[in-house]
Amino acid sequence: ASYFPNAAFWQTNTSPDAPRNKQTSGIVQPPIHATTIHTIYRHSTNSTQAKSFLSEMVPKLAKWHDYLAEERDMDGDGLVYIRHPWESGMDNSAAWDGPLERIHLTPDMVPPYTRVDTKEVKPDQRPSKFEYDRYVYLVSLFYKAKYNETEIRDTSPFLVEDVSFNSIWARSNFDLAKLANESGLTNAADISNRAMMRATKAISAIKSKLWKNGFFYSYDLVSKTSLEVKSSSGFVPLWATTHPAMAAETITEEQALSLVAQLYSKNFMMPDTTVQAHDTVTGWKGFGIPSLSRADMNFSLVNYWRGPAWINVNFLIQHGLEHLYLSKGFSQPLRSLMESTYKGVRAQSFKLVQENGFYEYFNVGTGQGLGTGNFSWSAALTLLQISIDCPIQFSDALFPPATVPKEPIKSNPVLLLIMTGIFGVLLGSTFILWHFQEKKERSSDFSRPIEGVKWSQLTEAVDD
Repeated sequence: ASYFPNAAFWQTNTSPDAPRNKQTSGIVQPPIHATTIHTIYRHSTNSTQAKSFLSEMVPKLAKWHDYLAEERDMDGDGLVYIRHPWESGMDNSAAWDGPLERIHLTPDMVPPYTRVDTKEVKPDQRPSKFEYDRYVYLVSLFYKAKYNETEIRDTSPFLVEDVSFNSIWARSNFDLAKLANESGLTNAADISNRAMMRATKAISAIKSKLWKNGFFYSYDLVSKTSLEVKSSSGFVPLWATTHPAMAAETITEEQALSLVAQLYSKNFMMPDTTVQAHDTVTGWKGFGIPSLSRADMNFSLVNYWRGPAWINVNFLIQHGLEHLYLSKGFSQPLRSLMESTYKGVRAQSFKLVQENGFYEYFNVGTGQGLGTGNFSWSAALTLLQISIDCPIQFSDALFPPATVPKEPIKSNPVLLLIMTGIFGVLLGSTFILWHFQEKKERSSDFSRPIEGVKWSQLTEAVDD
């Protein structure tokens, strides 16, 4: 079955700024592009090609960031807004219930559509018709406005400063600044300075505007209120920067302690108090980080972004915690809690794919795979984590000789063309491009919870 919405549904040809030779969607996705490209560049083994790559990509990244800063920062505070739940990457998050419920529709306001997702996946694992009607209505509002951002800002009932989107925005600006400095472009300093200014401004606003009552929440620009729903999105600020000198500036000790304590609680990762705290593999009753707090009335074990765990979100939060732990900018008791929690998230991610396969998302009560199987980012991020944790790389110690491919998976430049696609594929695509070139050496406490994960399973899921 063809995907819905397909390119034609968006009617982007109504915009004078739309490309004339191709059809696109009319929305954006979390701006993880600069971070992805920085990772590819950092692991390149050919400096000449790497520099050429940067000279091509940095100007494009700069224009992409200029669009967000100039068109999506409604009040000039450094935070950019999303105008559709799909732009968050967390489509039916319970955080969007309030904004969507104030959209009162009559049948004639909803363009006709036929869903494909509920034919491929059980309906109880997907967004409701109530939500989909509003998703489709918002798209019609955009194309009727000819994708004029000023008109959309004035008329859209959904304008949200999403905490995870903005955390990724801050991180990508830090990474764009680094890329510009390495690019050799004549305007590199201007691009770098602009990116650093945007990064620090976004971080400051996240720490103040989006922090409320011990948690990070998205902000509703229409109602001028915080969307106080505890979801996995609220932990993503832990990942907002990897600059060691800025770790403590990115998040305060009080904020970090509150977040880690909640991750470590029965509402999220469910630590098993009968197991020693240092046992990060078996010391948890749950399976990964729930996308919604178990204490929320809308929590579901199986419904999309209302409870299930996602490998890509696990990955962001795990590496954010690990970076903050390694930065040594926090008290020792907090660092100890960070260490056990990030190791626990990592172990749970491996356990999910080892025991259930490379699914789109997972039941946090049983570990059961949900949504689509052989999902690319679940496989790609597993490969990426293996390469980080195992200095010996893909040796016979990890995979029997008969299962090791004769040639490495070749880089696929087409992946760069889908960087405005689904949140998380971008992180996963990083590894597809360079995982056989990984040379990073570091000490590892990797406890090998990946026995039984077959090479054929990994490559089939990545290629699928």
